[in-house]
Amino acid sequence: MHSRFGFQAPSPGGYRLRPELGGGIFRNSASYWLQALQEITGLPEAGGTGTARCSEPEGVDHAFEAELPLRGGVMARLSCSFAGRHLAEFSRSTRRASGFAGFCCPPRGRYR
Repeated sequence: MHSRFGFQAPSPGGYRLRPELGGGIFRNSASYWLQALQEITGLPEAGGTGTARCSEPEGVDHAFEAELPLRGGVMARLSCSFAGRHLAEFSRSTRRASGFAGFCCPPRGRYR
C-alpha cells in the first residue's frame, strides 16, 4: 500500500517553511496518511521508519518517506514532498485527487 502526497513549493516566508508554525512536509501530510491508514486498516501497535530531506536556511523537511508494517504482513509506504503539483494518491484504492477537486474526506467522528 503506497500513498503519495505533493504540494507546490511553498512561498518564501510562508508557514510551510517555518518550523515554529508547524512547517515541513511531514507535519503537512503525515497526518492525512495516518488517518487514512487508521480508517482502512487500523494502526499497528509498533512503529515504523522514516527519512526526511531537509534544506537550509529554513530548517524544515522538503521530502519525507516512511514505512509502517501493518497487520497481515502488509507494508504501508508514504512518499511526500514540496515538489510539483498538489497530489493525494493512494495505491490499491479508487481515490486519486489532483488539485484536490472532488476529493472527499470521511465525516467527523468516523476515525477510531
